[in-house]
Amino acid sequence: MAHIVTLNTPSREDWLTQLADVVTDPDELLRLLNIDADEKLLAGRSAKKLFALRVPRSFIDRMEKGNPDDPLLRQVLTSQDEFVVASGFSTDPLEEQHSVVPGLLHKYHNRALLLVKGGCAVNCRYCFRRHFPYAENQGNKRNWQTA
Repeated sequence: MAHIVTLNTPSREDWLTQLADVVTDPDELLRLLNIDADEKLLAGRSAKKLFALRVPRSFIDRMEKGNPDDPLLRQVLTSQDEFVVASGFSTDPLEEQHSVVPGLLHKYHNRALLLVKGGCAVNCRYCFRRHFPYAENQGNKRNWQTA
């Protein structure tokens, strides 16, 4: 006999609640994970001014407590490296700010990203769209039809 796994489908309110319950302070994030904020970790604190820290608590629950090298933590924790200016760096490497249709981004020739919200649930520190003006490029139904 086959074993059937039954999962509860989260309601719309569940995921909306999760997206609203976010940590935006690096010190709070480290405290929740029982990680001592050493000098190196504290040095990156002000990087949240460059790109906001935004981590849903449900994402934090997947991180290993006490591990400052946890891959999920490193994906979101601010770093002093964000202040390094690299030669040849562009804030718009894919020239997305010149999109033909607002709310439609092309990263590859055969793929497109349709923006339906003004940002992501999690702000990844490596995001190449950290300078993208999401608010100015909100899609709407008319634009989506054009896309």
